[in-house]
Amino acid sequence: MTVLKPAAADRIVRRDLLSILRPTDEVRTGMFIQLHGVSLGTRAYGTEFDGLCQQDTLVLKYAPTSIRPDPRDEPLRPFGIEASTAFHATRLPTRRPEDARMQGEVWVDSCDRLTDDKDVFWFNAKDAEEAARATNILKAATDQIAAGSLKTISCETFDQDKRSCEQIIAEQATLDKIDDIYSCAADAGMKCYVIDVASSIRLTIVARLAADSLVPSAVQSIKIEEYIIVT
Repeated sequence: MTVLKPAAADRIVRRDLLSILRPTDEVRTGMFIQLHGVSLGTRAYGTEFDGLCQQDTLVLKYAPTSIRPDPRDEPLRPFGIEASTAFHATRLPTRRPEDARMQGEVWVDSCDRLTDDKDVFWFNAKDAEEAARATNILKAATDQIAAGSLKTISCETFDQDKRSCEQIIAEQATLDKIDDIYSCAADAGMKCYVIDVASSIRLTIVARLAADSLVPSAVQSIKIEEYIIVT
């Protein structure tokens, strides 16, 4: 490709881009009168961590080119794109050996099979490293709760729920139900993550973790909050 003339290289790159995008679903305007964007996604593929899969979404953005009395009649034209990445842990992620990474870490059948599974939870995270580290911290927290060595530092009253907060975490905070992962401020030598799970609870977990490690030496605290998604 590097020796091709620009026109030939352009054709190949555009062909390759289209080849990794899955067919577009039915186009909908959602809550808007006008179409604002159309999503196109890739198939799921492997990352540099065993057990962690990734899937990318490209949004093609549209805007009107002229103003009409009825917004439904305004002609639209694409003008830009937005890209996002989502992850799913099929098991507890571990770092791949260096020699395994050179053999093509993306071609993973267990990840590819997730592509068309509508029941799979995909979660947002800054990158694969943060996704792998946070899922290991979540698993360590639920293990310590199961062992009785960790209690929640705050626990809101969950309406009509007779379970303790520890029971709720043990039953709902599983790797396959993660919705979102965000980092939060922590002291030196610590890592803090806010993890939304099961579309219903938010956990704030602080753990002691070496800079180059995925697995924490200990989870220091966990806080649980209930939230409601309004659509």
